[in-house]
Amino acid sequence: MRELSQQLRQEVGKVVVGQEEAVEALLAALCVGGHVLLEGVPGVAKTLLAAATARALGMDFRRVQFTPDMLPSDLTGTMTLRGGDLVFRPGPVFTNLLLADEVNRTPPKTQAALLEAMQEGQVSVDGRAHPLPDPFLVVATQNPVEYEGTYPLPEAQLDRFHVRLEIGYPSAEEELAMLAAPRHGVAPAGLEEVRAVGGPEALLGARAQADSVRVSDEVAAYVVAVVRQTRELPSVSLGASPRAAVHLLAAARAAALVAGRDFVTPDDVAGRAGDVLRHRLVLAPEAELEGYGPDRVEGPLGLAAWHHEAAGEAELLVYPDLRGARRLVLGVREGRFRDPGTLARGPLGLGTEFESVRDYLPDDDVRQVNWPATARAGRPMSNQYRIEQDRDVLCLLDCGRLMSAPVASTTGAAVGLTRLDAAVDAAAAVALVADELGDRCGGVAFDDRVRRRLRARRNGGAAVVRALFDLEPGGVDSDYELAFRMAAGGKRALVVVLTDLLDEAAARALVAAVPVLARHHALVVASCADPDLAELVRRPPRSVAGVHAMAVAVEVLDARARVVAQLRRAGAQVLEAPAGQLAAACVRAYLAVKRRARM
Repeated sequence: MRELSQQLRQEVGKVVVGQEEAVEALLAALCVGGHVLLEGVPGVAKTLLAAATARALGMDFRRVQFTPDMLPSDLTGTMTLRGGDLVFRPGPVFTNLLLADEVNRTPPKTQAALLEAMQEGQVSVDGRAHPLPDPFLVVATQNPVEYEGTYPLPEAQLDRFHVRLEIGYPSAEEELAMLAAPRHGVAPAGLEEVRAVGGPEALLGARAQADSVRVSDEVAAYVVAVVRQTRELPSVSLGASPRAAVHLLAAARAAALVAGRDFVTPDDVAGRAGDVLRHRLVLAPEAELEGYGPDRVEGPLGLAAWHHEAAGEAELLVYPDLRGARRLVLGVREGRFRDPGTLARGPLGLGTEFESVRDYLPDDDVRQVNWPATARAGRPMSNQYRIEQDRDVLCLLDCGRLMSAPVASTTGAAVGLTRLDAAVDAAAAVALVADELGDRCGGVAFDDRVRRRLRARRNGGAAVVRALFDLEPGGVDSDYELAFRMAAGGKRALVVVLTDLLDEAAARALVAAVPVLARHHALVVASCADPDLAELVRRPPRSVAGVHAMAVAVEVLDARARVVAQLRRAGAQVLEAPAGQLAAACVRAYLAVKRRARM
């Protein structure tokens, strides 16, 4: 097995410069019958690596480019009429090594067809099971930086992949060697020179050898301890499954076999833990915001902490109250809010977004017919469009001078919290609730200019938090009309403006700009209330200074009431709540607007 590994690296190295570790990990996965997910940016030789490996192992190889209009029958095969009889025409999945290129580009229905092939080693067509060749291995690729128009693999399907290998950029020396390699134009010239150093029989034999590699009780207990620890880490919301322990032990056996040993060591487990576990862990939101990944940070397994020491004074970035935001999300999920806000808008014409391809129905509009799919399948096929249920939610954060004012410590908020801090907490809560409800979420931060802008998108809650968490109030008056016009385009949405209503003179610009949004959108203007002012008015004064303080408080509250009345006449819903309750109040307003189908 060690000799096969060396020969494989030599042959693949004729066309793929570098990536020796990836080749060895790929061989180890194939030796135990595991499927492989290759992840990397475009142009790092993921497809070429799979093709060269299949050629060097003498295996039958097929490549399928996954697309949004791909049908399960395009992959598994279909029944065709031949000589008056219906016969099965096998699809490209009937091979030894299948390259599923950009697997997340195809709809879940086609992904599910691949899942049966990966798990059961067969495909079902017309009620009959057709076994696949042995060995059968899937090498799937996906791009980790582009998610528009994709269908992310669900956790259940990711768990079927034995390992996920990250293909990174080569070093400068490797790129120079790559440029010096012979080519036919831009295509590599050496793929035909890759000779077969093994075959399917050699791979099946290696699998039998891997099964016979000895594992001590201590190493088996180590595997279980590693997997169970992932379920207890506070930074991980979903740990590794029992299947992960099985795959980790198999990967360790293969690593020992490639190293020329007939026994497994703890180093074999540690060396393969990253590849086996990284796609099986779901990180908690705060860990993602910190920039952590499921890979190693410290120590051989990455199950430790990231230590950072700063000498002298240091500026710390404080994230929003994500714990409070997640409590609100949980409340929405469990139905603790009176208005769940789950009313669907219903179909609008042909829908707004392509979902899948299905068989033609008699009532289908002719514009839905997918002619390329019809030609491939031999029967009429139609495009299925997703019924529009999601909405756009935009959080507009005022970062002007008034937002630097502190909030009272009696409101339930942290001591030293500014109005902008409370507004960021509220925006984070609304964004994460929008993710829970399947809505698109975006944000705009502004003072006299637009400082941050994030267009509304699905699953945009974490991106909104990352974009807004480090904002600081400026010393200028805010230009509401500029920000409102930037957010006014697009389809009808809920716009939550988080600002301050304390200064009546500054609020005139806000009142004048409200019609820009109120004409086409559901508009909520949210602000921190001041319970300390209300307390000054309610409590009888005990001194001359107390009388003056009461008079000032009455004047301020009257000015605020006038601003609120003007905003409501202009078409905005006005929301005031103590800083510690502002996030929950904004979420309630959001759900109420959704329930009334005003967005």
